[in-house]
Amino acid sequence: MQNNQSNEAVDKMMSTFITLALNTSDPLECCQRLRKIMPQFEPDFFAQPGQDLMVFWFAFQMWNNFPHPKNDFKPIKIEPPKRNLPCYCGSGKKYKHCCVGVPYSSKIPKDVFWPFFAEQLPDTSIFQAAKQFQLPMIALEIFAANYLENDEPQKAVKLLKPYFADKGKHLNSQSSGLVDICCDAFDRHYASDKNKLDMLQGLIHHASKIVKSEALQRLASITMDNKDVKGALNLLYQAIKVNPSDLSSSVLEIQFLVVDKQIDHAKQRASFWLAKVQRSVHGFEKIEDFLQLAKKDPQAAIIGFFNQDEEDQRSVLLLSLLKKQADLTEDAFRLENMGEEADSKQTLLRLEESASLDELVEEWIEVSPLSRHMMAGMPQADNLWDDPDEVEWLEFLMQNPAALNSVQVLNGILEILAQHPSRMFPVSPVLQQVQAIAEKVVKRLQQKLESQPADSALTWMFRENRPIISILTHLIHLQPNETDKQPWLELYLRLNPNDNHGLRCLLINQRIRQQDYHQALELSDSYPDDGMLDMLMGTALCHYILADESKAKALLLEMLDNRPHVIPALIRDKVSKPKLDSFGVSYGGKDEAWLYRAEMRDVWKTTPGALDWLKKVHKQIDYSR
Repeated sequence: MQNNQSNEAVDKMMSTFITLALNTSDPLECCQRLRKIMPQFEPDFFAQPGQDLMVFWFAFQMWNNFPHPKNDFKPIKIEPPKRNLPCYCGSGKKYKHCCVGVPYSSKIPKDVFWPFFAEQLPDTSIFQAAKQFQLPMIALEIFAANYLENDEPQKAVKLLKPYFADKGKHLNSQSSGLVDICCDAFDRHYASDKNKLDMLQGLIHHASKIVKSEALQRLASITMDNKDVKGALNLLYQAIKVNPSDLSSSVLEIQFLVVDKQIDHAKQRASFWLAKVQRSVHGFEKIEDFLQLAKKDPQAAIIGFFNQDEEDQRSVLLLSLLKKQADLTEDAFRLENMGEEADSKQTLLRLEESASLDELVEEWIEVSPLSRHMMAGMPQADNLWDDPDEVEWLEFLMQNPAALNSVQVLNGILEILAQHPSRMFPVSPVLQQVQAIAEKVVKRLQQKLESQPADSALTWMFRENRPIISILTHLIHLQPNETDKQPWLELYLRLNPNDNHGLRCLLINQRIRQQDYHQALELSDSYPDDGMLDMLMGTALCHYILADESKAKALLLEMLDNRPHVIPALIRDKVSKPKLDSFGVSYGGKDEAWLYRAEMRDVWKTTPGALDWLKKVHKQIDYSR
């Protein structure tokens, strides 16, 4: 307790000193003022006899090491008094008869000042110092981290950009950790990864092995996020070759190998890295513990490393229950033929669950937290996993495992698991189980569709169909890349052509990327006068590519008069990120235009003449209508 009090007292003294130093031109006056103030602020710590003199001389040494903004963040040093000259403390005595024996720190690291600067320096001063490359790497890291903690990523980006410009030529071997912070700032500030990827590509040939290695590591993580395991491992091994002493590579390598299902190899590499850690200096206990477990169980090690909080027993019990579940029974549900729809001539199907499940489904609706909120007309305000007392739904499932044959119950479980914190982990057993459930349900659905007419539709119009359609959407979003999504998207749109989830946008964009322009137009023809921006712009782009500019132009002239931001967002090299609302996208708003730009601008840009053509069309649209 005493140690905590002393640390708080020293922190207070440091903060007060910096306030005085920034506003006092005379160094000795600054020291005297701190000497008088601190016993008043912290009497228990600084009011003891002689403590005021220790504060004075401590302030003297702080001044001599203080990176003063008025001196380009370099100290303005003053010489200590000569033995026969008056003492600086103001006693009138010679220094040799006064304070020569007062103990104080002879050297204060400059790094200790930067955390306090972050609280006191105005942003304009910090940005100006960064622009002139006056800040050391430790200061950049502290200031940027402070901006991110205060949810100000735009300021972190502004601070770091000068140092990362020109392929990071102003970074050096002291820049460890800055690459990750800069990437985090870019992620939170920009809607697309373009700026981040350009920055990282510019660093992979940097002179500093630390900077180069960290850039390669981050690119490896991004490549892994894009489900390219082999590419991620290749980049990581380049990083290890550049800087083999960076022990953080060990965690990434084990993670990547686990994702690639190379479990035995992951165990071998864990042993290799563990020997390396044990030969190093202290300070890597967390990595050592991780590698000790990874030697035996790499999957458990990864999950534990990224989930430092105590394991939620509810998820443990739920996942254990779900893993025991076999495929849905043959009679879990059936598809009832409701006849042809008058307009489309499609055969309408309605999902009917087994009557034996009716009572269990009714009980589930009563205990499911998501169902309760929906029935009350309220959104789910808080994540149910944040409330440890929210257990009734799990107790019901443990007591009634037969309920896991209900599509409606399984869809509710998927919605609950979608809120679980571990869904963002590199190796998430929760997401793995979500995908396993979705695959089981859709597999059973496909089997039952085999005995139905080829043109059958399982539309959202029937409430009974909604749980299984929702499960299919889960399966689509869980696919690692757009190519893997495509067959499930096509199944979804065949069964639910009204497309209540707007998934046709994903499919038209994918077909355009694959240069299947005629198929993209076939999809567009299925939704005449579609108001969704991706469909509208995708159709126009296909007509343009297929040399039907007049049709493409007519479409944009007719449909973009209420969307003035779309074409500017595509044709400009830089567009400010608008505020994005998690509850939806505004029709004709800057957010809608920004999101489409982030998804498809690269395609428009690489299509010869497309952006220049858009500029001409833009001038002809009457946005005042």
